[in-house]
Amino acid sequence: MFTRRRAIGLVASSVLLASSARADSSVIFRKSVNSLAADSPEMNALRSAIPAMQQSGFWDRLVAIHSRNWHQHHNWLFLPWHRAFLHQFEMEVRRLSYDDFRMPYLDWEADRIPAMLYDPPFAHDGRSHGPSDSMRDFQGTGGWFRQGAPRPFYDFFGRPGFGGDDESYGHNLVHIFVGGDMGNIQAAPRDPLFWFHHSNVDRLWWYWDQQYGCSSANCYPADWQEEFIHGIEDSSGNALQPIPVASLLSNRSMGYDYPPLPILVMAAPPQGMSQRALIPRAAFTRKLRLLSNPTPSTTISLPRDLLMTLLTASKADVDAPLLVRSNGSAPHEIRIAVVGHKALKEDRIFAMPMGDGMGTSSYVKNIGDMLGSLAQNLSAGAARARLENEPVSLRVEALALGAIGQGAPPELTECTCEITAKTWS
Repeated sequence: MFTRRRAIGLVASSVLLASSARADSSVIFRKSVNSLAADSPEMNALRSAIPAMQQSGFWDRLVAIHSRNWHQHHNWLFLPWHRAFLHQFEMEVRRLSYDDFRMPYLDWEADRIPAMLYDPPFAHDGRSHGPSDSMRDFQGTGGWFRQGAPRPFYDFFGRPGFGGDDESYGHNLVHIFVGGDMGNIQAAPRDPLFWFHHSNVDRLWWYWDQQYGCSSANCYPADWQEEFIHGIEDSSGNALQPIPVASLLSNRSMGYDYPPLPILVMAAPPQGMSQRALIPRAAFTRKLRLLSNPTPSTTISLPRDLLMTLLTASKADVDAPLLVRSNGSAPHEIRIAVVGHKALKEDRIFAMPMGDGMGTSSYVKNIGDMLGSLAQNLSAGAARARLENEPVSLRVEALALGAIGQGAPPELTECTCEITAKTWS
């Protein structure tokens, strides 16, 4: 929907976008820093631009902008806000170096951070891991290193007040892995790794868009497109006019693209659609509140009639957004499990608190695939037998993340789930 409000916003955002592409409208790839030579034009441009920004005070202003706008995390504006923020940084490097510069991305699939990012001016005090450390080993069995299929919009981008998969998987985990200032939302841009990392975060949005074949704004909810990005400043400290989200959907309109290479993303693919003819049987919605008081964990027995309906259907499409808030002051893990006598399905969220004095995190995780797959490879009779012999519950826990968690265990402060299912005979 194109409204007058959006039209006004698109004009207001021209300051950001007018200088995005050259006069000849060329579009240039952002490249993987893992594949760049130390003396590449991109790295040499950053070697000259970063000290200049630090000396001019622009670097500190970038940190302050990110800190003041901490509320752009843990909600559905996370991706467009950071796209605009990163683009402003990229344009300043171009102003200080050469116009064809595009910000390289840190390729998580490469598993390690290049050694040259531990040399000046990219080095930064306080990092927890070095160039020989494996991100795969750090993230363990859960995380982003699994082949992905397109995620529904609200799963990937989040919802108002709750972050999505793009934020809570690879994004958060790399911040936690690097540690130091990167492990604190308010200070993260002080570490030069922030910009390489967020170029890859933006690349995952591009990849999501490519998977869905988004040739228009139809992939995105209208109310999300009507939102505005606030708080971005230029290199002189002047506030930009509010930027409409609708103006940030096309990275090519901003003068950059990504190489069309395979990429690993952060969520396992949903269950495939059955190819045989099925008869619609039932649709229902059930809202569960798992928590009444703050606690490190909560468990609820899933209603037997709900599970019976799911497990005895020939096919079930289950939408079950689990909305979780936690109050840990250090990075932590929220573990979600469907359990019987043992964990039947398990997933987790890597939670980053807002920062000093703002130790709260909020994320949405769709557990529909976890519930919908319980009866995989089971006959209707076997599914009934499972339920008779093994009551099934949903367990959600907030846990310290390895040796990183400090102080008291985090607590869950909100935990609700609305399960909507369609079933076929």
